[in-house]
Amino acid sequence: MGVSCPEANAIRCDRVGLAVWLRGRVEQLEASIAGRPLALHRRGDHFEGFLRPAGLIDGPLRVHPDGGRYRWTGRVPVSGRVRLVAGYRGGKAKRRTLSVPLAAGWG
Repeated sequence: MGVSCPEANAIRCDRVGLAVWLRGRVEQLEASIAGRPLALHRRGDHFEGFLRPAGLIDGPLRVHPDGGRYRWTGRVPVSGRVRLVAGYRGGKAKRRTLSVPLAAGWG
C-alpha cells in the first residue's frame, strides 16, 4: 500500500494504492482500508485498486508531514488496517485482516 499522487512524496491528492498478490485461483477479491471499501481489479498476476479520499491529511491514514504541509517521506511510519475477502470457484471465501504499512510512494 502506498501514497499514489502524481508528484513524488506529495499527499495533497489524498490517494493510496493497494496491490495484492494471492496464491491459488481467486475469482474475485474485495478489500477495505481502515473500514472504507475500494474496488480491486485483476492486473495480470495481481489485483490493484485505489482509494480516494484516503484520509492522509486528517483521516484514518493520517501521516505526519515531514517536508512541508503536503509532503511526506515516511520518516514517521503509518499503517492501515486492510481487510480482504477472496472468493473462489464454488462459492468458497477466505477472509483476512492485516495491518499493512503505508509506503511514501506507489509503484
